[in-house]
Amino acid sequence: MDVTTDDVRLVRDDLDTALTDQLDDASTVANQALQDAEDAHQAADAVSDELDAAVASLTVDYDATQQAAQDAQTARDAAVLAKDSAAASKAAAALSETNAGSAADAASSSASAAETSATEAGQQASAATAAKNAAATSESNASTFAQSAAAAKQDAEGAAAAAASSEELVASTAGLYVHPTDFELDGKFWSDAITGDPKTKPDKADAFRDTPEGRVIYRSLPLASNSHLVPKFYLRNAPGKTFRMTLRARYVGTLGDQGHAPMRLQFRRINGDFSSTTATWTQNCIFAAANTVETFEYEITDQNGLTPWMLGFAYWNSLYTGTGDVEVLSFEIEDVTAQKEAQDAAAAAALSESNAAASESGASQAASAANTSATNANTSAGQASTYAGQAATAKADAEGAANSASEFSRLASITQRAASTRNLVVQSDVNDVPVGTKPEFWSSHATVVDGRPGGVPVTDRSVDLLDGVTAAPWYVGNPVGRKYRFKATVRTIDTGAVSRFTLRGEDQAGNPLQTVGSVNFPAGQAWAVFEDVIEVTQTSYVKFAPGFDLTDGGTIRVYDFQCHDVTEEENASEAAMAANTSAENASTSKDQAGSFAGAASSSAQTATTQAGFASNFAGQAAISKEAADDAAVASATYAQTASRIAGQGVGCFEDAYFETYGEAGSMWLDFNGGPDSQPPAANQIFPVGKSLSFNYTDLTVSNGVRMQSSDGWKGPQNEAAYVVEVIFTYVGGAGIGGAGVLLDWNHSSGESRASVKLEDMIAGGLKAGVPTFASAILKRPTSFPGNFTTHDAWLMANYDGNGLGPIQRKHIRFHYFQIRAATPQDLQNLDTAATVAQNTQTLATLDGKVRASTGITAAVTSAGNTEVAELRLTSYDDPDGSSGSAVVLKGDDVIADGTLTTRKLAVGFAGNQLTNTAFWAGLNDWSRGAAGGIGAQSSFLVRPPGDSFAGLRYPTLYIYQDGTATDGYADFVSTPSYTADGGNGLGAPCRANQKWEASVYVATHRCVGQLRIQWVDTGGNTIGYAGPATIPTNFGSTDNPDEWQRIGVRGTAPTGAAYARIHIRKLGTQSSTSSYLFFHKPMLCECPVNATELTPYSPGGSTFIDGDIIRTGSVYGDRMVARSMEADVLKVGALTAEEIIADGITRQGVAGSGTVTNNSSTWTTVASFTIPSMPKASYLQGTIGFGMTKTPADMKADHGFSWELRVLVNGSVRVGLTAYSAPFTNSNEKYHSRPFTMQNVPAGDVTVQFQMRNMSGQGVTESNVSAIVAMR
Repeated sequence: MDVTTDDVRLVRDDLDTALTDQLDDASTVANQALQDAEDAHQAADAVSDELDAAVASLTVDYDATQQAAQDAQTARDAAVLAKDSAAASKAAAALSETNAGSAADAASSSASAAETSATEAGQQASAATAAKNAAATSESNASTFAQSAAAAKQDAEGAAAAAASSEELVASTAGLYVHPTDFELDGKFWSDAITGDPKTKPDKADAFRDTPEGRVIYRSLPLASNSHLVPKFYLRNAPGKTFRMTLRARYVGTLGDQGHAPMRLQFRRINGDFSSTTATWTQNCIFAAANTVETFEYEITDQNGLTPWMLGFAYWNSLYTGTGDVEVLSFEIEDVTAQKEAQDAAAAAALSESNAAASESGASQAASAANTSATNANTSAGQASTYAGQAATAKADAEGAANSASEFSRLASITQRAASTRNLVVQSDVNDVPVGTKPEFWSSHATVVDGRPGGVPVTDRSVDLLDGVTAAPWYVGNPVGRKYRFKATVRTIDTGAVSRFTLRGEDQAGNPLQTVGSVNFPAGQAWAVFEDVIEVTQTSYVKFAPGFDLTDGGTIRVYDFQCHDVTEEENASEAAMAANTSAENASTSKDQAGSFAGAASSSAQTATTQAGFASNFAGQAAISKEAADDAAVASATYAQTASRIAGQGVGCFEDAYFETYGEAGSMWLDFNGGPDSQPPAANQIFPVGKSLSFNYTDLTVSNGVRMQSSDGWKGPQNEAAYVVEVIFTYVGGAGIGGAGVLLDWNHSSGESRASVKLEDMIAGGLKAGVPTFASAILKRPTSFPGNFTTHDAWLMANYDGNGLGPIQRKHIRFHYFQIRAATPQDLQNLDTAATVAQNTQTLATLDGKVRASTGITAAVTSAGNTEVAELRLTSYDDPDGSSGSAVVLKGDDVIADGTLTTRKLAVGFAGNQLTNTAFWAGLNDWSRGAAGGIGAQSSFLVRPPGDSFAGLRYPTLYIYQDGTATDGYADFVSTPSYTADGGNGLGAPCRANQKWEASVYVATHRCVGQLRIQWVDTGGNTIGYAGPATIPTNFGSTDNPDEWQRIGVRGTAPTGAAYARIHIRKLGTQSSTSSYLFFHKPMLCECPVNATELTPYSPGGSTFIDGDIIRTGSVYGDRMVARSMEADVLKVGALTAEEIIADGITRQGVAGSGTVTNNSSTWTTVASFTIPSMPKASYLQGTIGFGMTKTPADMKADHGFSWELRVLVNGSVRVGLTAYSAPFTNSNEKYHSRPFTMQNVPAGDVTVQFQMRNMSGQGVTESNVSAIVAMR
C-alpha cells in the first residue's frame, strides 16, 4: 500500500503506535493468561522490559517505525492462531487439577483469584493486561513470535498503514475506561436522561436483580411511557464515524405481538451544549424466543457528522402490549471506526502464506509451553500452593503493567491523530489530560487547566504557559526556506504577558535557535484567535519544534494550537498579490479585470474587444499581461473565478454582487430570516460585494433574498426568456435540495412564475468547498395573459414550494446572482457551465517508488456536451531502475509556440480513448454483437435526455431484452473513428505490456453483465480479453446517471496486441419477462502499472493526422488553399466572393480614451464608435469601463450631487450613472465597469457613445467602451 510521507520525520510518535498495536492485537489469548498466576507475574515483568527497551530506542527513524508497525500486525495474526492451542492447554491444565486432588483445588482458587484481579483492572484495561501476560508466557514463545513477525515483514507491507490506524480505537475509548457494560453497581453509570452534561445526569433508579448470569436491570411490561437506558457518556462524532451498540437481553415470560418491539436501540446526534437534535437512527429488538439470552447489535455510519457528539442508548418501548419482563445483562456502546479498518488490515495480512505458516509454528510452540505449564501444575500440590501465593503478587504487577500499557496506548493515539491532520503540534487536544498536570507532548512550563473560549464543548481544556515552551517531540531536519502557519486561540492572563509564536530548535552543537513571529499577543487580551506565518531563514537547524516565546514573562492560556507547513500555499498567494500590485500600476482594478474576464469567457468577439482596450494603453497592458501570466500559474483561484463566469457582463440586476445588501435603498431584501450571518462577510470570490451565508437546521422554515419591487432591475423587461446565473459555494450538509431561483412576470391580474432548482443548474456532480457556477433558462410561462407590469425575483436557500423542495440540511454561500435576456444562442444551448481545477500530487511508497505530478484541468459543459482541456506534468523513479517523465496535453486544439515536427500525430490519446462517450451522435462509434436467445430478443437503443435512466440534459445507451432467454449474449463494443476515411477503426492503438483500464457507470434491471477489455491485432483479429469484471444487479438512480455504480477492469496488453476496445456484455433475464442494462460515461485509457483507483472520467474525442489526411472536427488557420471546400461553419478574417448566403452576421466595435475632463452642463463625449451598415435589426451587448479622477464619495463631498455619466446607443440611454446610483453609494473606488444591452437595434449604422457632464473640472483618467451586434 502506498504511503505519502513528509520530508520532516517524527522522532518518536509512531514508536508508541507500534507498541499499542502489539498489546491490542495480542488480547485474544487472554484465557491462557488466567490459567497460571506465575505466568501473569512473568508477563508483567516482560512487558516492563519491553517498555524500557522501547523508551531506550526512541531515536529510531520514521522508516523503522513503519517496519515495526508491520511486525506488530504479523504478531497479531500469530496471536489469533495461538488462541485454539491455548484453549487446548487450558483444558489440559483443568485435567491436571483433577489429578492433583486437594492441590488442584488450590490451583483452581489461584486461577479464580487471577481472573478476579483481571476483572478489577477494568474492562477497558483488561485487554492490555492480558496482552502483556500472553506476550511473554515464556522466553521461547516470545522469541517464536519475533521470528514470525520477521517472516511476515515483506508480505504484510500492504496492511501496515491500515493496521496503524487501529490506534484510533484506543483513543476513541479513552474516556470509557471507567464506564462498565454491566450493572454490578446498579444504576451508578446509567441514567434515564438523554440530554445534558453526563457528569450531572442522575443515576438510573429502576429495578435490578441477581441472576445466574450476574446482576441485571429489568422492566416489567407493558409500560405507560418509554423507559430509557442511557450511558453517562457521549462519543466524539465526525464525518464518516462508525458506531456500534451491543445489547445482551432476555425476555422473561410469554412473548406477545412484537409488531411494536419490546425494546429498541437508538443513536442520536448531540450538540456541543449537550442538547439533542432530531437526527436519529433506530432499530427494533425482536426476540426469537422467551427465557433465552439473545444478543442485539446495531451499527451506523454518520456520513455528515454535523454535531460534535453521538449518543447511543436503549429503551423499553411503551407501545409494546405484551406481558413479561425484559432483562438487560450487558450494554456496550463504542466507536468502531478504526476497529473496522484494523479488521480489514488483519484480514489482508492473514492472506500471506508465509505469515500463516510462521504463525502456526508460533501457536504450536505456545501450546507446547502451555502443556508444560499444565504438567508442572500436576507435579505436586506444593507447587500449586506456591502459585496461589504468587497470584496475589501477580495481581498488583498486572494492574501496574495494564495501566502502563493503557497510557502508552493513549499516547500513541495522540500521535496518530496529529499525523492524520498534518499538524506539527502532536498534542493540540488535551481534554484527556488531568487538570493541573503537564501534557506529555509539551515541554516544561505547560499545565492543563479547566478553561476554554466560548462556543466550544464545555468539557474541553486548555494549557497555561508560564515561559517559553515548545510542543514535543522534536522534528529532525533543516527547515530553512520553509514557511509555517501558526494558529491558536490565546488569552493573556497577566498584564505583563506579551508573547508570540516561535519555531525553536538546535544546531549541530546543541546551541538553541529560534525564529520568532511578527504577531504579538497584547497584554490583557481576552480570548482571541491569532495567526502568523513564520519563514525560516536560519541555515543551521538540525532539529526543531513549534512553540511560544514569552518575551516579558507572565502567563498565557492556549487552546487548539496548530502549526502547518504552508510553503507552497504562501508562495502562490504572494504571486497572486504581486499580480494584483502590477495590475494597480497599470491603472487596472480587480473589479474591471473581473468584468473583462467574464466578457472574454462568453465569446471570442468580446475577447477581441478587450484587445482593443489594451491597444490604447500599450505600456500599462504589457506590465499587466506579465503579472496576469504569473498569477495564472501561481494562483488557480483567480483563474477559476474568471473561467466560471459565462456571459455575466450583461445583466438586468444593477447589484449582482450584493454590494448594497443591508444598506438603505438596496435592491435586496431578506426573505424570512435572510442570511444567518449579519452583517455578511466580504465577497469570497470577487473583489467587490458580499457573500451571503445560509446555515439553518430548521428544515420547515424558508429563507433567501428577494428583489425589492423591481428596484435595481435595469435591463430589458418582459422578455420571452432569461438566463439565470448563480455562483455559490456548497460548504457541506446533505445536499442542496430546496435551493433555487423564482422569477415572476407580473401582470394586472396577478403573476406568472417560472422556477428552477439550483441542483438542475449545475453540470456534473456537486462538490463541497468549491465555488460553483450554475446557470439555466427561465421562459415566460405559457399561462401569461399579457398586460405586463413588473418583474419579481427570489434567490432561495431553503424553499419547499414551486418545485424547489424537499429542503435538505445544508450550509451554502451565494456570491453572485444575475439575470439577463436570453440570446438565440442561449436558447439553443439551454445551459452553460465552466470549471477550472488545479491538483498536485507527490507519492513515496514503502517499496521505494517515487512519483510527482501536477496539472490543470479546464472543463465546460454546454447543452449536455462536456469539453475538457488538460495539462499534466509527471515524473517518476522506481527501484528497478526505470525512470522518466511525461508532459500530457489533452484538448480539441493543442497550440504550440514554435515548430512541432512528427510523422504521425494523435491528439487526445492521453485520456479517454473512446469517441462519442456522451452519445450525442447516437450509436456512432459503437458496434453491436448478439448471439443465441438473448441476442435475438435484444435491442440496442439511445435513452433520450429527460427520460428516466437518462440525464436531464444528456442521453444514455441501453440494451433491452424483451424475453426470458438465458443463452447467448448481447454486446456493445467500442469501434472509434481513428481510420483515415473516418470509418470505424479497430480500436484505440496500444502496445504489448502496456497497462490499460476500462470503466463505465451502469444500472441493471433483472439481469447481470460483464465488462472486459478486448485485445485486437493489426489484422483486426481478437487475441484475448482482460476480465471479465461482473456488472451486478443494481437498479440505480432514475434521474442522475452520475450516481450509478462505476465498474472497472484493468489488464496488460498481450504480445501482438495493436488495439484495445471496451467490451460491455448483457446476460439473460433473471426474473419477470424482460430486462435492461443501461450505461453512461464509458472510458478506456492507459493507466499506471501500480494503479489502485479508477482514473477520473474524462470525455472522449480525438484528432488524427497522417500524411496528407486530416480527420477532425475543426481546422483553424491564418490561410487555407483548397480547390473546393464544404463546411457547416467557416470562420475567416475577410471573405471576398461574388455571392454570400448566410443566416447570421456578427460585428463589433471598440473605443477608448485617456484623461478627459468636463466643467459644463453640456455633455462631453469621452469615447465613441460606429458599427456600419447592419442589414437587419440586431441585438447589441457591450461593456463600459472607466477610471475616475476622484472617487464617487470624494466627488459628492467636493462637488455636490449633480454630476452624471451615460452610455448611448443610437441616442438611447443604455447606462445612466449619477451620484445617487447604487454603484456609487459611499464608494471609495475610482474604477468602475457596467454592462449594457439593446434589443431590436434598427438596421443601418449603430453608434455607441460614452458621455459625461457637470463634472466640476473632474472626469475620467482612462476609459474603454466595446460592443458586439448580432443579427439572424
